[in-house]
Order: sequence, then structure tokens, then C-alpha cells
Amino acid sequence: MSSSGEALQILGRLRYGEDFAALAREKSTGATAADGGSMGKVDPATLRRELREALQGVGPGQVSAPVEIPSGYAILKVVAEAPCREMRMRFASTKIPGMAATGSAFAS
Repeated sequence: MSSSGEALQILGRLRYGEDFAALAREKSTGATAADGGSMGKVDPATLRRELREALQGVGPGQVSAPVEIPSGYAILKVVAEAPCREMRMRFASTKIPGMAATGSAFAS
């Protein structure tokens, strides 16, 4: 975003429930625009000082106020880290008895 007015307009749209990723694809001029603004997992300590300050008190699912950066204005959204999906393998004990929790164990 090139102006504070445009950034405030976009912030208003976000607060009315518009999708952050869709707006980022439409309005962002940054390198992450095609990815819906996603920067991936980022350590806040690696961000510019003004971005770290803008994120103070912003929790998962929330957006920051517009912040001026050298290339224009940015609005940041904190996304909760997705929980790991536990993969479970299921075996029918009648088909693979050695994998079942019941039955006999042999040691030699």
C-alpha cells in the first residue's frame, strides 16, 4: 500500500470480516502478495523494529494497525500455528498379529 489512507481503508475492510489473504493478493505490492501475504513462520526478532513494535499485543487471528515501512505501509496478521496432525496407523489384529497389542510375544 502506498498511502496511509489506503492502508486505513484496507484495515477497515479486514475489521468488517474480509479475508486477509484475498486482500493481500488484491492490494499488496510486496513479495508475499501471491501467497496471500503469508511470510511463513517468522521469528519476530528477525523483523524490522517498526514491524516488531506494530505486533506488540497482537494475538493470533488479529491484525496490526498500519505501519509505515520504506516501501509503503504494511498490515500484519498473526496466524496461530497449526497443530501437528498425529498420523496413526491402524492395523487389524487378525491380519497383522505381530502389530497388535494383544497376543503372544516370543523372545529368543
